[in-house]
Amino acid sequence: GETTAAVGHRLRGKFPEEEAPKVVAALASFYRRERTRGERFPDFVARVGLTRLNEVAHGAAAVVH
Repeated sequence: GETTAAVGHRLRGKFPEEEAPKVVAALASFYRRERTRGERFPDFVARVGLTRLNEVAHGAAAVVH
């Protein structure tokens, strides 16, 4: 809703199209494993930080530009 809108954040680098499914799967798995009970994804991102999310994403991709 209007009161819960947020601006998104970008991960570092560019991932080739063929790497995107691996990156999304790694981020989703990380969220499922590490979130607190009832934690929404935007709150999770704020808590763990972009540095950690970038580490997860880059670890899943074979190629990053």
